[in-house]
Amino acid sequence: MRPQGTVFYQFYRGVAAIAAPFVWYRVSRKLAREGVEIERKARPVTIFSLELTSFREGEFPEADVEIHCSKGTYVRTLAEDIGRRLGCGAYVSSLHRSAAGPFDESQAISLPDLEALRE
Repeated sequence: MRPQGTVFYQFYRGVAAIAAPFVWYRVSRKLAREGVEIERKARPVTIFSLELTSFREGEFPEADVEIHCSKGTYVRTLAEDIGRRLGCGAYVSSLHRSAAGPFDESQAISLPDLEALRE
């Protein structure tokens, strides 16, 4: 279900994603250190679902969000965009990737199991 009328609904259609500045800095450290501006082209990405799973009020409110998105989506930039649309700012304090491409957490191997395979 797409929550029409909410800020999240605005992100369901195709979104043009631009890499966060720190990503480009890591890619082109030398140029960034010299102050060379790198053109960051937007790429189309798709947000398949975007759900607020938890919200904690307080001096610094926190929200937990579950996102199903296409490859190339910069989740940290998406958080900033949502905060900008809400008029309050936002950032990612914790990120957990539960799936990537054809792989998901159910296929993960724990570190102890992986170490046991090495022996």
